[in-house]
Amino acid sequence: MTNVLPTYPRSNLEFTHGIGSYLYTKSGERFLDFGTGIAVNSLGYSNPYLNDKLKEQIDKLWHLSNVYQIPEQEKLAQRLCDNSFADYVFFCNSGTEAIEASIKIARRYFHSSENLSHKTEILSFSGSFHGRTIGALAAGGPDKLSSFNTTVNDFKFLEFGDHEQLQNSISEKTAAVIIEPIQGEGGIREVPKQCLEGLRKICDENNCLLIFDEVQCGMGRTGKLFAYEWSEVNPDIMTIAKAIGNGFPLGVCLTSKKVGEKMEFMVLSFDEEKMRVSLGLKQLSEDPWKDIESKYHVGQVVNGEVALTTDYGCFVKLDDDIEGLVHITDLDWKNKNINPASILEKGDKIDVKVMEIDLEERKVSLSRKHTTENPWKEFEDKHNNGDILEKLKIKSVTDFGVFVELDGGIDGLIHHSEIEVGSQTIQDLYKAGEEVTVSISGMDSERERISLTLVS
Repeated sequence: MTNVLPTYPRSNLEFTHGIGSYLYTKSGERFLDFGTGIAVNSLGYSNPYLNDKLKEQIDKLWHLSNVYQIPEQEKLAQRLCDNSFADYVFFCNSGTEAIEASIKIARRYFHSSENLSHKTEILSFSGSFHGRTIGALAAGGPDKLSSFNTTVNDFKFLEFGDHEQLQNSISEKTAAVIIEPIQGEGGIREVPKQCLEGLRKICDENNCLLIFDEVQCGMGRTGKLFAYEWSEVNPDIMTIAKAIGNGFPLGVCLTSKKVGEKMEFMVLSFDEEKMRVSLGLKQLSEDPWKDIESKYHVGQVVNGEVALTTDYGCFVKLDDDIEGLVHITDLDWKNKNINPASILEKGDKIDVKVMEIDLEERKVSLSRKHTTENPWKEFEDKHNNGDILEKLKIKSVTDFGVFVELDGGIDGLIHHSEIEVGSQTIQDLYKAGEEVTVSISGMDSERERISLTLVS
C-alpha cells in the first residue's frame, strides 16, 4: 500500500531520469514528453545551465528569510517588469498562491479606495482552472468547491464566450474579471483578440480590474514571453508560475503601477540563483522602528496581546506594528520548560517587561516573569548559606541529582556529586514525594539556582 494520498489517478509508468524532452524508464525505454510536467519543465530535463546553477547554489544558501536583503530578487522583479506591462511583482511558491494573491490584491485595491469598498465580486468563466486552494477553486466554479462542503462569497461564474451574460453580470459590486488568455483544462481554448479587447473595455467602463491567469500559458509557451502580448491588451494583474521555475516551486503575481500603489507593497528581495524565491511584503507606511525608543524603553512594563505561541516562547504584539518575543525561560519563574501553549492562547492580554531593544536586528526581548516578584531573590533575602531546612519534599530525581521543592514553589538541587550512592543509583536511594533534610550551600538569584547538601 502506498502512503501517498490518492489525489491523482496515476498510470503505471515510472521514470528514473530525463534528458532534454525525453523521459526514461528503469528498463531504458524512452518517451517523448509532450506534457512537460503539465506545462512546467520548459527547459526540459537535466538542462546543463540550470543544473550548474543549482549545484553552484547548493553549497551557498538554500533559503533565506525575507527579513534580509537579497539583491537577486530585485533583479528578477526588474527583468519581469521590463518585459511586461507590470510595475510591481509579488513572489510566492506556486500558481495557486499567485492566484490567491491576485484576488486579495484586487479586493484590497478597492478597499483602499474611497467609497469603493463594496466592490468585492470576482467574475470567472467555465472551463477555467485557477488552482487548488479555496479561493482559486471558487474562481474555477462551484463544481470544484462542492466536494469540499464549502462555499466562498463574492464569486460569480459565467459561461465561456457568453458576451450577453457577461454584460448583464457586471455590477457595482464587481471588483475584477479573471480569465486565462488560453484555457488549459478547458481544452486549449484561445480567447480571441477581440474578446480580450472587449473585456478590457468593459472593465475600464465599469471601474473593474482585469486579471490574466498565465500560470499555464505564460513564459514563452506561445512564442512570446506572455500569451497576452499577441492581443496587445494589457491586464491590471497577471499571475505566472509553472514554467518560470522549470520544476522549482515559484509563483509570481504582477501588477500595474495603478494597482500596486494602492496596495502599498514593495518587493524587498528575490533570490534568482539561491534555489528558491523569497519575498518580503511590507506596507510603505512610516518605519515603526524609527521611533520605537520613544515609545518603549528597557524596564518598561507593557500590556500586550499574544500573537503566536511556539515551542520556544510566545510573540506578543505591543502595538499594530511591533511584536516582541518572550522566550520560554522568561515565561515563568518556577518552570523553565513550560509549554507556552499550555498557559497562553492567541489573543490573551498579558503584562510583559521590556528587557532589550535591538534596533539593528529589529528585535524586542520581553519577559512575563519579570512583571512579578522574583521568588529566587525573595528566598535569597530570607535565608543564609548554612541554614538547615527540614522535611522538604523531593520533587524529582534525575541522573543529575535530586530536585527539592522550596518556599515559593522554586526548586533547589542536591547535585549528584554530593550524594554517596555506592553500587546503587540515585533513583534507587530517593523517590519523588519523600522528605529530606538539607542545608543551603549556595544561592544565586540571578542564575536562579539554589544549591543544597543532604543532612543526615
